Amino acid sequence: MDDPASWGYEEKSRWGTLTTAAGATLVPSEQGAYHQYYEQLALAVAGHGPQPVPGIEPVHTLEILDAARLSDTESRTVDITAQSPKVPVASAARRAGPGRS
Repeated sequence: MDDPASWGYEEKSRWGTLTTAAGATLVPSEQGAYHQYYEQLALAVAGHGPQPVPGIEPVHTLEILDAARLSDTESRTVDITAQSPKVPVASAARRAGPGRS
């Protein structure tokens, strides 16, 4: 990577759209910096530093993504604050069945 300061920006055509009752707003993507993550991960694997992300954080990210998919599929709000941290949202919803989460 030649210039880290300019690396990792999305083109405007790839920005997100936030849609609320007030309307839609184009939202620029944050600058990506995955190279730092992988540098830190390599150090952690070699025993020369802490893991860059605590193991539970990706689990929480997946819970949020599962809740978003469920919300879209069932056209309803999904409360993720009530979920057990050990039970992913999608798994709990599948066990409960449609409309019974």
